[in-house]
Amino acid sequence: MDRLNDKPELYHPDILAAARNPARWRMEHDAQYIIKAYNPVCGDKFEIRLDVDGVITDTSFFGYGCVVSKASTALLTEMLLSMHLEEAREMLVQYVTMMTDEKYELQSDSSFLPFMNARTYPGRIQCALLGWESLLKNEPFNSFKSTSHG
Repeated sequence: MDRLNDKPELYHPDILAAARNPARWRMEHDAQYIIKAYNPVCGDKFEIRLDVDGVITDTSFFGYGCVVSKASTALLTEMLLSMHLEEAREMLVQYVTMMTDEKYELQSDSSFLPFMNARTYPGRIQCALLGWESLLKNEPFNSFKSTSHG
């Protein structure tokens, strides 16, 4: 906890580690899908790249952003590998729901857990959501309806 205002620490050790050495960080990936993620409020900007052949066969991202957006996008690109598109879309929806619904309770073993503290910092929620929401708004994820979240 932050003793000054009794809020949990924003920078969980896993977030700091992922931002320092992000998984899937590369710019040379000539991908099937290139999704641009941009937050005009703070200037964070990433390109998320995906190859899909029944499942997501390759992912990468590159750009610039704060610790939270970089770590969150690194987690995203790492988790997407080998997922079917519908399964990946469900994961995207689950993460966005977790970040935007204060009543959402997360299991203690979830990879999303380090990002839960961003919910107590309203200005930082968009950082944690940047890559995730960008994928949901673009191909190949916006081309079909989710079965459980409509």
